[in-house]
Amino acid sequence: MKKFILANMLMYLFFNTVLAQDLPKCLNSLNKTTKLTTIKFEKVLKLSGERTVYKFSVRSSPKCMDCTNGSLFYDDQCNLIASFEMGRTAYGYVEYGYKASELGYTDFPNLKYGNKKGLLPNCVISAINKPDSLVKAGVIRLLQVRMKDKVLYCFEKALDPKLKNCIDCAKQMDFINEHCKLETSFSVGGIAGFKGSNGYSATDYQRKEILNTIWKASTTSIK
Repeated sequence: MKKFILANMLMYLFFNTVLAQDLPKCLNSLNKTTKLTTIKFEKVLKLSGERTVYKFSVRSSPKCMDCTNGSLFYDDQCNLIASFEMGRTAYGYVEYGYKASELGYTDFPNLKYGNKKGLLPNCVISAINKPDSLVKAGVIRLLQVRMKDKVLYCFEKALDPKLKNCIDCAKQMDFINEHCKLETSFSVGGIAGFKGSNGYSATDYQRKEILNTIWKASTTSIK
């Protein structure tokens, strides 16, 4: 019996080692552990249409109230195509062309789907095809909004961690139009409150409608 158990353990370790070696290089680098959170490759999913998806688990210490637990899914080009995370709130995102059900999730709360990429400006498509570059640039969300009856796109960045306790500090939010041109910039927070450029006012910002979250960085990716 002991030999049988040992043999199965060796087969399990060998199988997972082979899978890890077969992972695209950029996905191998996602396996990491910190004091609070561990991101670990879990398995490969073969979907219809000859699509291959790689599932990673996110496990955080129960002592961390702001940390998340859940799953991340990447395609074979290392693009994040879905995330299902539970923290203080639940949030799910699935890229256009995929379904939550085929990834093993149904009835997940706050689930949003991405738009068909062909309907997005070229600069936005290029950006979401390089998620690592967005994270390095400090972008936490890419939003599609409607403001002044125009569809705009906002690369929302996190406030500089060095300034997180600064009461008077504001965050700049740039909105580009469908032609990839800067439409307006807003200074949000601080003493000014909301201050826009190019004829946009605080009222325009407050009345904006968020049409879709096109891309969202994993909270574990935000430095």
